[in-house]
Amino acid sequence: MRNSPFFRSYLTLGSVALGLGMARGDLLFYEPFDYAPNSALAGLMPALGAGGPWVDNSSGTGNSGSGQAMTVRTNGTTGADSGQTWPGIPSASTFVNSGGYLEGERRDDNSGHIPLAAEVTAKFIDGATIWLSFVAAATTVEGQPDNHHKPNVAIGQEELLDNRAQVAAGEAVGGGVAHNTSGGNPRARYWDDENTDGLYEDFLGDRLSRISPQQLFVTKIEFGAVTENITTTVFTLDPFAAPTEADFDDAEQTTITTVNNLDNASFNTLSFHGSRSNYDEIRIATTFDDAVNAAGAGAAQDFAITAINYSAEDKMLTLTWDSQPGERYVVKYSTDLIDWGADLEDDVPAGIGETTTATFELAGFVGDQEDALRAYYFRVEKQ
Repeated sequence: MRNSPFFRSYLTLGSVALGLGMARGDLLFYEPFDYAPNSALAGLMPALGAGGPWVDNSSGTGNSGSGQAMTVRTNGTTGADSGQTWPGIPSASTFVNSGGYLEGERRDDNSGHIPLAAEVTAKFIDGATIWLSFVAAATTVEGQPDNHHKPNVAIGQEELLDNRAQVAAGEAVGGGVAHNTSGGNPRARYWDDENTDGLYEDFLGDRLSRISPQQLFVTKIEFGAVTENITTTVFTLDPFAAPTEADFDDAEQTTITTVNNLDNASFNTLSFHGSRSNYDEIRIATTFDDAVNAAGAGAAQDFAITAINYSAEDKMLTLTWDSQPGERYVVKYSTDLIDWGADLEDDVPAGIGETTTATFELAGFVGDQEDALRAYYFRVEKQ
């Protein structure tokens, strides 16, 4: 399968660890499930927007299943013992994807969660609009309706819980299919302890018509000073028409407004939960295009670091990355993968042709003192 458009590797060069990452546009978190085929989800970590690795919360064994972990598959394939029938986003679809997807099992509890990086959660402030999108897939059960079996994705204080996300471990907002929706109808959703009994229950917008056998959920989250507004719609992937934000506004929608003011500044977790559900292309962004179209994930497909050379003697770092003539880049560094406020170079013009190579002097802050920080991480951003 293809590499993630947000390339990150870690190299040990003498006593200095160099981490390389790519960032682009207003895409905050991107999970394309582009790992090695048949990898179990637990411990995997996407290159963009994660504050730690995935945790697999799934449990139980479904019809024709074996109790497998949530597992990455290559499009066009299914697990031999999963009891699933959906083989990933159709190859004929023009929706940008990595060629891999996350497969669950035909059971009641396909679930997992991942911490979000501080640079992502810093965007969850009052007055902000956040877009959350993901692909959900139906499982076909003989003699039963093709109803997607309750997929849900949310951002919140903690993970979604219970069979089909009826409750959560804290406040959360997102989109999906409710536990009491027999037809697999998409809804805007949020979870809050409105009854002040310590149980964060789900609250639902109106029902939408589902799209089979897969659909793209897009949720607009508007964080307010008094309440939050959550709006969800779904788009078809086959064929995929590259919708605009205007198309979102014109589409059939489900909307719900919170009763209370949620503590969105404390939201630090992305989670999924649902029975018999498969997932792909999970994105969090500040614009519709970055969440849905090639403006974010897709346009970055050819934006990756392709070569690195570090001279410990001269403390010189040379990076080469894919580029386009006329573009300009910022090279940043961090010591903790959270604070990316420091620039190594704030204006690097693209080279002639399809790549850019730049050399940076690291003397002065790499390995000059015994007690100096020994880990440094570098990434390139397009201006």
